[in-house]
Amino acid sequence: MTNFFTHQEHARTRTALLVFYFILAVTGVVALIYLALAGIFFQGDRWWSPTLCLWSSGIVLGVMLIGVAFKFAELSKGGRAIAQMLGGRIVIRYTQSVEEKRLLNIVEEMAIASGVPVPEVYILDREQSINAFAAGYSMNDVVIGVTSGCVNLLTREELQGVIAHEFSHILNGDMSMNLRLTAWISGLVGIAVLGRCVIELVAHGADGGGDEGGCLLVIIAFVVGFVFLGLGWTGVLAGRLIQAAISRQREYLADASAVQFTRNPDGLSGALKKIASSHSWLKSAHTEEASHFLFGDGIKGRWFDAFSTHPCVRERLWRLKGVKFDSPSEPSPSAMPAADSIVAGFVPAPPPLPAQPSPLSPAAALPQLGALDTAHVIYAHDLLGNLPVVLTEAASELLSATALAYAVSLSSDETTREKQLNLLTENESSGAFSEVRRLQPMIAKLEARSRLPLVELAMPTLHQLSPAQFDRFQRTLKAIAMADRQVDLFEFALEKVIIHQLEPNFRAKAKPPIRYKSLAPLQEECRLLLSALAHLSHSDSGQVKAAFQTGANRLRIRGELQLLPLDQCGLERIDNALDRLAQSSIPARRILIEACANAITADGVIEPGEADLFQSICAAIHIPCPPLL
Repeated sequence: MTNFFTHQEHARTRTALLVFYFILAVTGVVALIYLALAGIFFQGDRWWSPTLCLWSSGIVLGVMLIGVAFKFAELSKGGRAIAQMLGGRIVIRYTQSVEEKRLLNIVEEMAIASGVPVPEVYILDREQSINAFAAGYSMNDVVIGVTSGCVNLLTREELQGVIAHEFSHILNGDMSMNLRLTAWISGLVGIAVLGRCVIELVAHGADGGGDEGGCLLVIIAFVVGFVFLGLGWTGVLAGRLIQAAISRQREYLADASAVQFTRNPDGLSGALKKIASSHSWLKSAHTEEASHFLFGDGIKGRWFDAFSTHPCVRERLWRLKGVKFDSPSEPSPSAMPAADSIVAGFVPAPPPLPAQPSPLSPAAALPQLGALDTAHVIYAHDLLGNLPVVLTEAASELLSATALAYAVSLSSDETTREKQLNLLTENESSGAFSEVRRLQPMIAKLEARSRLPLVELAMPTLHQLSPAQFDRFQRTLKAIAMADRQVDLFEFALEKVIIHQLEPNFRAKAKPPIRYKSLAPLQEECRLLLSALAHLSHSDSGQVKAAFQTGANRLRIRGELQLLPLDQCGLERIDNALDRLAQSSIPARRILIEACANAITADGVIEPGEADLFQSICAAIHIPCPPLL
């Protein structure tokens, strides 16, 4: 737990540092352009003119802001925008390519193991070099991209090291900062673009004739254009320096984290050695502006190391030798499936899932948040390998993926299930209804802990819903959950996970800003959430009161909170409360999660259904929660 929350706080600090660097660069460019224009218009007689300062600063800042706003609009799709900008092609789950299946399997393992929503995966078909990236504003819109060379030239072990490196960027909070950095650098580039445009306009407009005054204006326009172009490149260079300075140290941390995750330094180091013997350069015209997203340096022939967004490969390999494992008692690389025993990324005869993990105490569960280690990767590998092929294939096609989500939501009680199926006939097509009927018997045989991961596999496919289809899907899902006029632990968890992961893709719901430094202004929201958790995870009225009070005591809020009755804990109210709680600071959310864990485990343990509930709360407030082992 400490690692995740610490990394998130460091990410906010780095963002503040980035803002400072950007303001410094903008101030420098504005000052240089003003001095150059003062030298042109006043010819050294005087250097200060409030009017010239106002106009030059206004034009420069206006151009920069337009550039930043334009790039933010271009990047509004989050990670998808970066993948498409670099020429990426989305990989479908029912691909027939052995290499692509292996890639998807590794990404799915890492996502389930870390508690991150399964991301969309893109391949850069034109790029034969070895490179990769992770991009997105939040965990709900993240994409993973790899080059064709990365898929075809790396072994499974090496590819797993690269993907682990990218997941460390997700967990360390680097992605959102990288997208902002891309937009802000575009603002600095805008001054040079303005200068080039002025020169081109004057060149096309000048006819060689005209009077002496007209020629003078043309000359002045040319000079001003060259000033903006030349000094604009000062801003470009400053932007590249900021880009490089911010990125290099993050690569060292991501390398170390990847080795910690897999307990296998040979995988990542093998990929880096192959880059050293070949290269990681990209052909895309947009490589420069996206270079800080990449696994390896994407630019060929940089003149100065100061502008490189990545440390040299030899330095990265040397540092990997010094990485120490935090806990020697955790599984070693030998515990992982052998690379040569895997065909297309799947174990031919998957071992049986480990026995259901023992009930957990809050003290054991909380440190797992935002963590990724070998034990979780092995668990996810075995869990995915044991899912029926029919169900994993259903997650690959839109109609079947929708039916899969509905089928997982159906009650085990026959009377309630019939009501739910009747609702489906009213709200969905006959094809979807038939798919639900086909899949439901197989899903009923699954262990409880396999149901949420199965739905997670379908999430990239569900991103393909149209806005109208998503609205219908959301309404139907809620109707199914409320068919018996009550919501159980799993129905609550499922609805939270699905809707909170999908909604940002259809409602332009960006990562919420931080508006509350503490939970004090959110007392009513905390009261509502803890009341709902106490009612949902305990049946006896005495246990409900004790659970609520146990959680409330952890909030560190002045004043005594009172338990709300169950009929005042509706799903819509809980949704609104979670939206506001997601806008609290990282330390405040840490306290909230501790309170939720203690409310759920007032009886001393986290049972499987309560673990699903705990994971759904974490998902709603943007905290990755892996399977609780």
